[in-house]
Amino acid sequence: MRDWKSYIERLYRHTAPGGYIEIVEHSVSAHSDDGTYVPGSPMHVYVERTAVCAVQTGLLIHPPTLKRMCREAGFVDIQHTVKKVPWGPWAEDEALKELGRWARLVLMTGLEAHGMALLTRVGGFSSQEAAAVCQGALDTLKDRYAHIYNYQ
Repeated sequence: MRDWKSYIERLYRHTAPGGYIEIVEHSVSAHSDDGTYVPGSPMHVYVERTAVCAVQTGLLIHPPTLKRMCREAGFVDIQHTVKKVPWGPWAEDEALKELGRWARLVLMTGLEAHGMALLTRVGGFSSQEAAAVCQGALDTLKDRYAHIYNYQ
């Protein structure tokens, strides 16, 4: 989505009085609480490089910015909920474990296409360089000891 502001304004115009919208957007950053996501690691390289490319194309939006845009469009009683989303089934909580299974599946099936497009078209990477970055990130997702997550 390149023009969130116009999109949210259209949503407001088409929402009946008393109605509501839900927007789910994730942060592009990744984290770990146990040191398994570190600067320079393959996943860190992937996340940082693709984020730079996404900013250059206007595709990157930070969730707090969406809240402000909703308010500016005229929405009231705006609720912003942040959820921790594990990138694999490593969480102890069963609900987070299940969410992690789905998140990893989404990442395993879309990470390479997303990364190849951004890194080659925007980042100036060769196909081989981009493929190596993507493969490093995919290998990290397969590592059950990597406890990486982001926020949605």
